[in-house]
Amino acid sequence: MIRRLELKVPLLWAHVRDVRTAINGALVGSSYSLRQAAEMTASELIENAIKYGEPVSGAECAGVTLASDDDLIVITVVNGSTNDEGVHDLMSRVDQIAKSSDRDALYLARLQELISNPAESGKLGLYRIGFEGGFDLSCTWENQIVTMVAKRGTR
Repeated sequence: MIRRLELKVPLLWAHVRDVRTAINGALVGSSYSLRQAAEMTASELIENAIKYGEPVSGAECAGVTLASDDDLIVITVVNGSTNDEGVHDLMSRVDQIAKSSDRDALYLARLQELISNPAESGKLGLYRIGFEGGFDLSCTWENQIVTMVAKRGTR
């Protein structure tokens, strides 16, 4: 069965729950673990879009798209950003995760960094997506629009 969901999301925290609910609803009939992984992934990505994004021409709000069939689930989140340094840091983390043969180690290393330095916070969600969610991540940035893509097999 092919499923598709498209949402426009204002850059406000109150809408994260709406995204989670919509993703779960779109995947009714899928396994509980797949629905939970997809919810978490969409939630982490939209939270990043809200936290770091900003309205730009062509992306006045964030966008979330879910496309799924019997073999593959793809979650895409789009948002605006004019922050060169922030986007390059994001792309570096995504590249690190994509090239890693041990996502568990990346996730645990980031947790250890946060434990060792309590004043530091965040930047755990992308590692969580790769580790807990089992999704592969990619990222592009063109014309001040960040596009995050998370893909995972459905089985």
